[in-house]
Amino acid sequence: MGLIELYILFALTTSITCSILFFLPLISEAKAQGIDNSFTKYPYMSTIIFIIISCIMAPFLILPILFDSKAEQFKRGLQSNIFEKD
Repeated sequence: MGLIELYILFALTTSITCSILFFLPLISEAKAQGIDNSFTKYPYMSTIIFIIISCIMAPFLILPILFDSKAEQFKRGLQSNIFEKD
């Protein structure tokens, strides 16, 4: 496997892991609290866009996966955007 294929594999696994660990639980929590915005109206589209963007930003997203302090900062940042009302 070449370097490009390894990076694509790394980026996909990192983005899917971030989606499962951080993004999807916050979407579910926002729906449970009755927040009405584009994240809760279109959760599948939001998840696909999150995965695509996080593939590009994969080297930076490995930090929240590995370190708890960075994970909390990342969750707070996502939460502030996901919990905004339109």
